[in-house]
Amino acid sequence: MATQGEASVRNTQPFSRELGGRQHVFAHNGHFADLDKQLEISPKRFRSIGSTDSELAFCYLMEKMTDIWDDEHAPSLSERLQIFTSFCNEMRQFGIANFIYSDSDFTFIHSHKRLVKSGLKNHSPGLHILHRDCLIKTPESQIDGLKMKVNKRQQVIIVASVPLSDEDWKALSAGEIKVLQSGEIVIPE
Repeated sequence: MATQGEASVRNTQPFSRELGGRQHVFAHNGHFADLDKQLEISPKRFRSIGSTDSELAFCYLMEKMTDIWDDEHAPSLSERLQIFTSFCNEMRQFGIANFIYSDSDFTFIHSHKRLVKSGLKNHSPGLHILHRDCLIKTPESQIDGLKMKVNKRQQVIIVASVPLSDEDWKALSAGEIKVLQSGEIVIPE
């Protein structure tokens, strides 16, 4: 679905850019009317390829991240979180702001609200999360008389606008931010 811009590959999420030698990706569920006029954005390094409000918001976030990423070392999680939080607080003023952003180390999610199918009203929650503990089975292997069967556990967190199953999805409140890494919630702990 698109609220702005034509249906095309250049307007398809997630959007991706390089910064600090890392791939940064971004997805937005929501809508910002005339964001370019409201923020008076003058991009320096990051420019939109397509014509969506979501990509424009991503380019704005990337401009904000530039100072802490233009170094030979990755910034601290607290520096990244501070900029992401400030960005989210600012963007909520302009419309519906549900975000998933990853800098290749951490995934940051921000829940706001969403437009419900039944009408033109915005309601919380904007995002839901589900934590899964998955068992990965590997085939048995036999090497010189040694028989091995390995079962590993993998932690997974799924983020969606609405619950996708009958499992125990947790609704996130408006303005709630979580930071994920390797299938775990690292902030808040």
